[in-house]
Amino acid sequence: MPGIELSEIMQFVTGSPAVPVIGFEEKLQLTFVHGCVSNCKCFPTASTCDLVLRIPVHLVAIEDFKTSFHGALKDGFVFGVVYMSYFPYFM
Repeated sequence: MPGIELSEIMQFVTGSPAVPVIGFEEKLQLTFVHGCVSNCKCFPTASTCDLVLRIPVHLVAIEDFKTSFHGALKDGFVFGVVYMSYFPYFM
């Protein structure tokens, strides 16, 4: 699994790969999610409007956390972005 860049985490949590020059209106928040069912395979989530990163507490093994976090970052990276290659009938 390749490394994760800080810009990828910023993009995931805030929707921006870097801190804006004037900063954010809200403070970044980290929330730990409790209450998942046994053997849950949920991923960390983020709210780019509220600047909240939610981490499930059941990810206690570092490899499980890395895999889950990497998957969330890569799957969420294109949130809100439409690529024409996904819609070949428009080309």
